[in-house]
Amino acid sequence: MQLWPCAAIFWASIQGCTARPPRQPKATYLKVPEVPTPPTFALAELLHDSALAALDASGDGRVGEAEFVAAAESAVHAAAADAWRRVDGNEDGQLDLDELGAVVRQSWVESKKKKKQKTVFAPDKKLWPFLSILATHFAAMDLSRSARVSAAAMETQVSGFLKSVPWLDERRTLFDEVAGAGVGDEDGTFGASEWDSWKERRRSAKKKNTAKTNSKKSSWQHWGTGCCVSRLILFAWWCDRLSQFGTSSKLPTGSLLKLMRT
Repeated sequence: MQLWPCAAIFWASIQGCTARPPRQPKATYLKVPEVPTPPTFALAELLHDSALAALDASGDGRVGEAEFVAAAESAVHAAAADAWRRVDGNEDGQLDLDELGAVVRQSWVESKKKKKQKTVFAPDKKLWPFLSILATHFAAMDLSRSARVSAAAMETQVSGFLKSVPWLDERRTLFDEVAGAGVGDEDGTFGASEWDSWKERRRSAKKKNTAKTNSKKSSWQHWGTGCCVSRLILFAWWCDRLSQFGTSSKLPTGSLLKLMRT
């Protein structure tokens, strides 16, 4: 009869050893920082500074589809390596969730265009796609076990990205922009004249956008200056009126003060 208490104690100890550990409180869950979907994959920015010779692997003075694909993918892998170096704050070859979070937080800046939206996500265009790839990778991980990944291991994610439909569409569209509409990227090619012409169009478009932005800023500044001058003239006129009628005048000074505050 004395064996029953011992057996009960032994059974309880076994249950205690095999019981699942308490779950992590939701408040302490690791969270992947929000990275909005990039509007483009910045392929045009990655290739813009390249000379035609860097794309022309055959050296015949023309760039075909296979050569363009190889150059584009090489540029993406190089940009990915640079992005991982920028994220890897402690330079240990590991990309931590905290390191990603630090870069993402720095990329949220105050908006200068939209008054309703206080902050916008505005990282370097060449960095943005890789922040999105890394955030997506972390979102698919079990962060309770590990919240880091090696930069070398991310090459697999980049290779998968190069097979995605949005990337393939952007690559084909860029080839058509350079080679010309209707050329097609399967049998079509482009040479130095088409390549230089495309880069010149990009430079011109960028200058126009910059000039347009500066024009808007100048218009708002002139409008603000004009309003200040008008208010000062009106204030001087009211002061002159008050001096003529005396301080006991029943001029609607409340309306003036209200106008000056707007």
